[in-house]
Amino acid sequence: MKIFYLLFCSFLLTLFAAACNDDGGTTDPGDVTPPAEVSDLAASDPTDTSIQLDWTSPGDDGVTGTATAYDIRYSTATITAGNWSQAIPVTGEPGPQAAPSAQGMTVDGLEPGTEYFFAMKTADEVPNWSGLSNVAVDTTTGMRTLIVAESGNDSYVVIIPTTGVDSVTVTPDLDYLPTDFTFGYGSRRVYFLSRVSASGASAVWGCDTFDGTNLTTLTNHNNLDVRDLDGSPIEEKLVLSAIDLNDGTTFAHIYTMNETGTGLTQISFLDEILQESDGTHIKCTDGEHNPIWSPDGTKIAYYAVATNIDAGSPPHNVWVTMNADGSGKEVVYVFVSTAHYRDAGWSHDGEFLFIHQSDAIKAIHLSSLATTDILAGLGTQPYWPEDLTASPASMAIAFDRRYAGESPLFIAVLNAAGSSVSVVSSTQVSANGVAHGYGAPDWAPFYPEN
Repeated sequence: MKIFYLLFCSFLLTLFAAACNDDGGTTDPGDVTPPAEVSDLAASDPTDTSIQLDWTSPGDDGVTGTATAYDIRYSTATITAGNWSQAIPVTGEPGPQAAPSAQGMTVDGLEPGTEYFFAMKTADEVPNWSGLSNVAVDTTTGMRTLIVAESGNDSYVVIIPTTGVDSVTVTPDLDYLPTDFTFGYGSRRVYFLSRVSASGASAVWGCDTFDGTNLTTLTNHNNLDVRDLDGSPIEEKLVLSAIDLNDGTTFAHIYTMNETGTGLTQISFLDEILQESDGTHIKCTDGEHNPIWSPDGTKIAYYAVATNIDAGSPPHNVWVTMNADGSGKEVVYVFVSTAHYRDAGWSHDGEFLFIHQSDAIKAIHLSSLATTDILAGLGTQPYWPEDLTASPASMAIAFDRRYAGESPLFIAVLNAAGSSVSVVSSTQVSANGVAHGYGAPDWAPFYPEN
């Protein structure tokens, strides 16, 4: 009887196992064969925010049958078995098809101008997971924005404004403190000023943005003492203010030149006569400073120290816009004093010019010349905003505050309504910094290499 009972139980277990496997092994504890690794994952057809992925489906067991699920992930660094868990999972993967079938999907929600790495794994019903696929790479189109700013210890820092974290800190191999950093076209090169001797004139230098390599000098310190510079948003060209050391004056004028240092061209001059919007004539008698490109690269704004031609009138120091070749100069803002000037910035749409006066930050509507003082919205405690730069992609400005021994960076989101501007929010986006902290920022578009 005992033998019969054991045989009967064995028979029931056999029937149960057969029933469980009747659908092809959905719960077979003996299935230990994972799907094959995908070996032809490919990334293509990028847009500003998406990339297309394509692959051939593996099987349920190796390369035969139909698998159960995909796990696709992406990262801005190459994906390995060691960092797979830190990669970002994609949502909306398609279900596997019978092997071998061509499959694909579009990954959305990506950042513009960013290189992405993709990889995937495949599971069967157990689930047994395949090994890691090959890694596919592509870069979204369009631009993302970066900020470069002075940092402590003769360095500069590159900041990604969407995350507010340092991307890289670079110390150029120079003998004297570099200052006044600006991006070249596409943000792959950084240009700045540095003396070539302890008391000498400043020259323009350049290096690769992310590691400081390929350091070169673009101007001759025996000919020009350069004071300010800005990189073009549309071509490999710089605009600068500089004193010609060979003409016997101490007045700075505006020049343009190629990023190679060639093609130096003067586009503003001593004693130019300009007309203000009310008909007043002024003469530029003491130099031009702080040139800044418009977002479409067709115009340049700068600050000029001028005198009123009418006898007995106070000095009229002005902000001027002109075409990139120096023609079409137009006075857009007047200081009826010798007010201190700092950096300016164009709004991303070219409709406003933001300028920093000693006790105000003005948004100038260039069509109407109406002005809005936005300083109150930015706040003045514990210290007032200092140098500013405007976003190339949205209505926003970045600026530093000169704390004692520090100077963090802030981003203010703005709102334009007709000819006026208001401040929506103002947020700190960098650490407080050390030494002289983060100063004199420049905000520019980064374009991926094609």
